[in-house]
Amino acid sequence: MCSSMRRLLIFLLLLIPVSIAPAGIKSFTIIAPDLIVYISMTDVDIWLSEFDIQYRNIVRAQVILETGHLTSYICKVNKNLIGMRYPKVRPTTATGSHEGHAVYDSFRASIEDYYLWQKTFYKDKEDYFAFLRRMQYATDGSYVNKLKTLM
Repeated sequence: MCSSMRRLLIFLLLLIPVSIAPAGIKSFTIIAPDLIVYISMTDVDIWLSEFDIQYRNIVRAQVILETGHLTSYICKVNKNLIGMRYPKVRPTTATGSHEGHAVYDSFRASIEDYYLWQKTFYKDKEDYFAFLRRMQYATDGSYVNKLKTLM
């Protein structure tokens, strides 16, 4: 291969973004060209425990469903793990809104925001699936069934 072809090939390869994530990592967010943040369901489990989220198994399924296994645009760009919208009334850790969903400074902050949402609206002893329906958490009528499938 001639040197000019080799240079062209190298140049083209440099244009292709390549990311090799550590084992077990399912998703990453590009914050800036030189800064990539990795996230896994292990991280999510730690934060769910840290904030003492109620019904962690259901909320974990929400994370999977809402983010497409940590791959959705809203997850990556907004650092939004649970499809939260920017709240109008309650305390929040969200810093703004983009594409109709809350934006967070970190993935952890999105879990903390879910905790604040849960603390504000969830009534103890209420069936959690009934609560999600009552709160109209999702517009998808089969949302709860999808969660149950993921659990």
